[in-house]
Amino acid sequence: SIPRLSWPGGIAFDSRRKRIFITSRGHLYSYYPETNYWEVVADSKAIPIVYSPQEDLLYGLEAEGKKIKKVDFLKKLVKKLSQ
Repeated sequence: SIPRLSWPGGIAFDSRRKRIFITSRGHLYSYYPETNYWEVVADSKAIPIVYSPQEDLLYGLEAEGKKIKKVDFLKKLVKKLSQ
């Protein structure tokens, strides 16, 4: 079962797969509006996120804007970037 969504922090739209990503306190969710399907993609904090269609990656911003993470769709961290 999917943990209840609480304290949302970021939202991004994956235009390739037509799904929505939402970060919350504890999880990164994906939601497919066409089928009303929810899943937990990874553990996460309630951080701002953005989807890059060119790279097919999510970027997440954390630690008061000082750390950026690149996350792929196979549930793994690609790289930690810093300012």
